[in-house]
Amino acid sequence: MIINFSKTEEIVFRRPGRRHFINPTPINNFEQVDVVNLLGILLSNNFCFDAQVGNVLKMCSQWVYLLKVREQGLSRGQLHTVFLELIVSRLRYALPSWSGFLSRKQIGQINTFLKRIYRCGFSCELIQL
Repeated sequence: MIINFSKTEEIVFRRPGRRHFINPTPINNFEQVDVVNLLGILLSNNFCFDAQVGNVLKMCSQWVYLLKVREQGLSRGQLHTVFLELIVSRLRYALPSWSGFLSRKQIGQINTFLKRIYRCGFSCELIQL
């Protein structure tokens, strides 16, 4: 396997809340990062998924805006199908791998977003995380 040094990043995992943290020297001068994108999941060095939740909600909000602009002529059932395919699939992508690390605040953000979608009429049923 040939490593592309310009695309390789190093992440050092640490326990959340530790006061003293010694930053090790980078391996082979790779850039040390706090958050890395691994198969579409933003993985933080302290297993806090604020970046992942923010990124997913941002993408889903963009799809909601697109649906609001383009919803003319679609029935409620068709809107629900599009909602499931575009938005719910993004929220559920690899959910078992990162949902166990979510805080109550992050779960509340996702549920608030889903309630807003329900009030807009894109979903036939109220979905919660």
